[in-house]
Amino acid sequence: MSKSKGNVQNPWDMADKYGMDAVRWYFFSTNHPWGPKLFAEKDLQQTLRKFILTLWNSFAFYEIYCSPRLGPGAPGPSLGKNVLDQWIVSRLHALTADMTKRMDEYDITGASRALEFFVIDDLSLWYIRRSRNRFQNPRSKKELNEAVSTLRCVLFQTALLAAPFVPFLAEAVFERVGGKGSVHVQDWPLDSSAKGGLAQGKPFINKKLEQQMQEIRSIASKGLSLRAKAGLRVRQPLASVTVKEQLGKPLLELLKDELNVKEVVVSAKAKEDVELDTKITPRLKEEGLVRELLRHIQDMRKDAGYKPGQQAVMRYTGQASLISLIQKNEDTIQKMGGLKELLQGDRPKQVFDVEKEIMVEGRKLWLGIRKT
Repeated sequence: MSKSKGNVQNPWDMADKYGMDAVRWYFFSTNHPWGPKLFAEKDLQQTLRKFILTLWNSFAFYEIYCSPRLGPGAPGPSLGKNVLDQWIVSRLHALTADMTKRMDEYDITGASRALEFFVIDDLSLWYIRRSRNRFQNPRSKKELNEAVSTLRCVLFQTALLAAPFVPFLAEAVFERVGGKGSVHVQDWPLDSSAKGGLAQGKPFINKKLEQQMQEIRSIASKGLSLRAKAGLRVRQPLASVTVKEQLGKPLLELLKDELNVKEVVVSAKAKEDVELDTKITPRLKEEGLVRELLRHIQDMRKDAGYKPGQQAVMRYTGQASLISLIQKNEDTIQKMGGLKELLQGDRPKQVFDVEKEIMVEGRKLWLGIRKT
């Protein structure tokens, strides 16, 4: 940058516009401190969207489901039976060990990039996304409590790791997940192999599980590519996927959910690593339409500002085939859509919180929802 060329950026303007944390994170993560910086405002915008907002949105997701009964103070180490919980805790402690080593070697850029990868790729894109159903539709109160407790533990320690880099964001997350005092007067977290660490000496780092989860994610990526090539949306259920490796039932269940298939077949005789059955039966087609309808209902609930678990009444009208589809799958739509009642009939004069006319397979359907 040069004043004479008129391309100087006022750092305070950038801080006022994007926040000081975003500016700090940009300079920590873009390259090593001693290297030249080719500054561009669009890169700062990307920094804000990628890391800062992803971490904040992960916390916001937790806050929707957290229980005030958890109280203040550092959360105890969490190691439930759920394979996703075990994996994210292992990744958290592996990250802690990695960042500690890098910080001891003054590699702040490597440490920041490791933290960014964990928050975006592991925590947000995989753990929270694959755990969403456990939060929104838990099979039991215990399942929900275990998921919330694990996420709280992860966010607490992530705030400690992020504190030297993004002090304001780390302080906000730390305080609101139950931390006592300021995050900036806490000890640096220790991984499970260190004496006195948060894991209290328990073997929380599970390299075998991390490797298996990476294999599942790789298989899932290949399966999603096959879906895209076949022009099949992820919401459209498929009959099966065939894989060569037997990675255990819990991990294969994750694969089944990620690819939205009814069955995962393991066969060493398979010609390819991943083989997707793309034939859509009438029943599978119907399930796909129901899922598309549920997506619209969830969007309407969001637009109306409803909280998770808040019941609503939905009225609908449209072509006979769509009315028949809804009536046939009424129980599923009510349960998954958070609806106390489904009413069929012409648009009434009463006011709804949200109304919407959608197209389903080229057929019109009107929906209206209101609080119970």
